[in-house]
Amino acid sequence: MSKMQKSKPKLIESPAVVSEKLPLFAALDLGTNSCRMLIARPRKSDFEVIDAFSKTVYLGKGMDSSGKLSNSAMKRTISALHVCQKKLISNEVKYTRLVATAACRQALNGREFIKRARKESNLKLEIINPSEEARLAVIGSVGHLKPMTEQVLVVDIERHPALVEPSEPFRWRFALSVSNSSSAGHSPLKHASRVREISINFLDLN
Repeated sequence: MSKMQKSKPKLIESPAVVSEKLPLFAALDLGTNSCRMLIARPRKSDFEVIDAFSKTVYLGKGMDSSGKLSNSAMKRTISALHVCQKKLISNEVKYTRLVATAACRQALNGREFIKRARKESNLKLEIINPSEEARLAVIGSVGHLKPMTEQVLVVDIERHPALVEPSEPFRWRFALSVSNSSSAGHSPLKHASRVREISINFLDLN
């Protein structure tokens, strides 16, 4: 074989073909009123949503009077978690982050419910603290910001768990201001992987 003979060129796959081989990620948010999940695949600097699920479960209904999650609320929620579990399996999701927030965090039987949910739905949920919840709220907002944003106000509004009628008013859950603390010319607000570099300050809305 001649030394001058060219080697066979390597096959270069299109970005679409490459992205199909990338693993799927899923995020599940179990809140006071809703159970929501997104399944997505990385695509360039963003994610492509492959599947989604959202169900109003009213997990926190009745907590104001009893301090506990009711049996009916837990049954509704576990039923929704079964749907999520089936979607995770059918889509062959590799990486997950399954979080539970205020209702499970505050309920006297919140941790017992998490154990029950794992036993019945085979999903291991993580109860996160308010600071982590706020950090994730910021991460979920950065994709909507303009480059070089230095400060932004993120507000989370929810319906009070005891007020489930559509006519009832909403309430503020938390508000936080986010400031860019990195060097000039670099905005961590535009990069979710660097959100830990920003300062988050809770604001008193009462």
